[in-house]
Amino acid sequence: MLVFFEFQIEKIVKFCREQYPIEACGLLGGKIENGVKIVKSVYFARNIAQSESRFDIEAKEQYEIIKKMRAKNEVLLGNFHSHPKTPARPSAEDRELMLDPNLVYVIFSLKDNPPTFKGFKVSRGEVSEEEITVKKVDYKTLKSGGIMRQTEDGYFAVRLKITGGNLSIEQLKGLEEVASRYGNGTLHLTARQGVEIPYIHIADLEEVIEKLKSYGLELGACGPRVRTVTACQGRSICPNGCIETQELAREIAARYYGQTLPHKFKFGITGCANNCLKAEENDLGIKGVCRPLWLKDNCTACGLCTKICPVNAITLNQQEISVDYEVCIGCGDCVKACPFEAYKGEYGYSLSFGGSFGRKINIGKKLIPFISSKEKMFTIFDKTLEFYRKEGKTGERFYKTLERVGFAKLEQYLREGERENGGN
Repeated sequence: MLVFFEFQIEKIVKFCREQYPIEACGLLGGKIENGVKIVKSVYFARNIAQSESRFDIEAKEQYEIIKKMRAKNEVLLGNFHSHPKTPARPSAEDRELMLDPNLVYVIFSLKDNPPTFKGFKVSRGEVSEEEITVKKVDYKTLKSGGIMRQTEDGYFAVRLKITGGNLSIEQLKGLEEVASRYGNGTLHLTARQGVEIPYIHIADLEEVIEKLKSYGLELGACGPRVRTVTACQGRSICPNGCIETQELAREIAARYYGQTLPHKFKFGITGCANNCLKAEENDLGIKGVCRPLWLKDNCTACGLCTKICPVNAITLNQQEISVDYEVCIGCGDCVKACPFEAYKGEYGYSLSFGGSFGRKINIGKKLIPFISSKEKMFTIFDKTLEFYRKEGKTGERFYKTLERVGFAKLEQYLREGERENGGN
């Protein structure tokens, strides 16, 4: 059996029509799996005979094509030529040229409309028909599963789900193997901490996916769904961190990743006010914050906290400290810097909604400046996605929905959800 992909047939037919009334010709390169010949590349050639009834490819050109096949780790599967005015069956001259039992000889007839094609093989001097299968390519389904079409027909960039930007050494080794064996030896690191493997041929996709699975790597999501969750290193590694970001990223991914929505939806987690992951650029941004609680009995009124606060949210007046929480950015510098432990840090999350950094830049609006309960935060996430499904139009980004219906409607929806859960 010989397997073509639909776009390859379309290219061959186009080439045959362009060469009309001269016979068009070329070679077929690909791979053999369990006896099935799968076409990966179609190599067009010049018919030096310039005839309507026969073709001949110059030896030098054949050699150059074979070199290209070897560079792609392909084998010669057969050749093709057109019959401009006769049926798709071997002529007497064709039969004389069908000498290799390992090759498939494909004939395209332009006599019919649409053009027809058949494959033939030779065994012990006898010519018989070879089965040909043409596979359709569902680009939309592939894209939804993280497999994105490239400019060159037949090649795709495979996007991976890399939650929080973390990969093990074994996974990196797996990526090296896949990129070297099936791709062009390169990887692309995306702006959202993801990895894409370019130049994967459609004929290799199933094999590539299974190989990636063996290394614990999953395909990423594209289209109108919850995308890969991004996160900084968080408190366990970064001394500025107010929250544990990586664990939270895994929890969010396990609960929401891949869910269908009116448009793509991005969660982004940053561990502190330094905002390395730019929380407000995401549809739903999560920022780790520290709320400083002043402990009067420990305070010596040295004033260090007032000097170290980057936004002047702390004032000292007659031995009394006052913290303006409307101004405070939750960095926690005062808690860390106080030599007398005159502050207790209450750690939690600040949530922003409706960010986007695509064709139109929109900074997410901070609707919830502080929340300490992770469980309550997940309730907010549930209600937010529920709201987006209910109010969002197909193809409308979340910020567009909020602009159209108003942030107040989302706030009301979240308050109702809080009451439904008993305020917890």
